[in-house]
Amino acid sequence: YDLIYIDGDHTAVGVLRDAVDADRHLKVGGIMAFDDYTWSAGGSPLLDPKPAIDAFLHIYGDKYELQGMNAQVWVKKVA
Repeated sequence: YDLIYIDGDHTAVGVLRDAVDADRHLKVGGIMAFDDYTWSAGGSPLLDPKPAIDAFLHIYGDKYELQGMNAQVWVKKVA
């Protein structure tokens, strides 16, 4: 794929699962976008997307270049 937009399941586990699955299908040069980076359900951080997005970027950071980070996070696959 050229573009994958991750939105829907806002739990940390769900977002991380979606990101890892998406990585397998995104071509080099493609864009992955995460929605709701700053959104919070309140309570446990495991109910929020941010910890999963941060973990994905930490683990897969050598394969991605950050394009923008605010309420959404946009990265470009470089390897």
